[in-house]
Amino acid sequence: VFDWFFAENLFFLLTSIVGFAVVGLTFVSFRKNRLMNIYLISLFSIISSRFFLIGSYGVQMQSFTDDLNGPFKILLLAIFPLFYLYFREVVTDDTRFYPRNLLHFIFPIVIYAINFLAHQFNAFEFYLKTINFALVTIIAFNYILLSFLLLRNQLWSNKATIHIRHYQLIRNWTI
Repeated sequence: VFDWFFAENLFFLLTSIVGFAVVGLTFVSFRKNRLMNIYLISLFSIISSRFFLIGSYGVQMQSFTDDLNGPFKILLLAIFPLFYLYFREVVTDDTRFYPRNLLHFIFPIVIYAINFLAHQFNAFEFYLKTINFALVTIIAFNYILLSFLLLRNQLWSNKATIHIRHYQLIRNWTI
């Protein structure tokens, strides 16, 4: 009898290894815009780490966390601001770091802290699941909308940038 659960977790493990390889390649091949690569590396690292935790728990390589319960799941909220910041850096082609970009991570950090404390003290976990679902949905929708509006306004409908090679490449990649 074929064990689909084991196969699925093995797939998670293999995918995480590929993800970590991509992170390594991206890290050693920094090009013109290092800040954009930092966002991309962070994004791939979070997703690959999560896949590794799920897969390694499923094939019984570790028993620390299955990443499906507790506060670790909420860390995935960071991917939404990372996606937005990555798209913004690609579109603006600006290589400077602005401390105000860190403000995008305040809300995910606060939600993580609340979930971590509630998990440690076994308090309000039922309510947190409902609230987390609502907050994650709101945050996801917000950043997806922000990313879409950014790409639409600065790239897809901006006729002034149509002849610039950088924007032609991005437009072809996103459409």
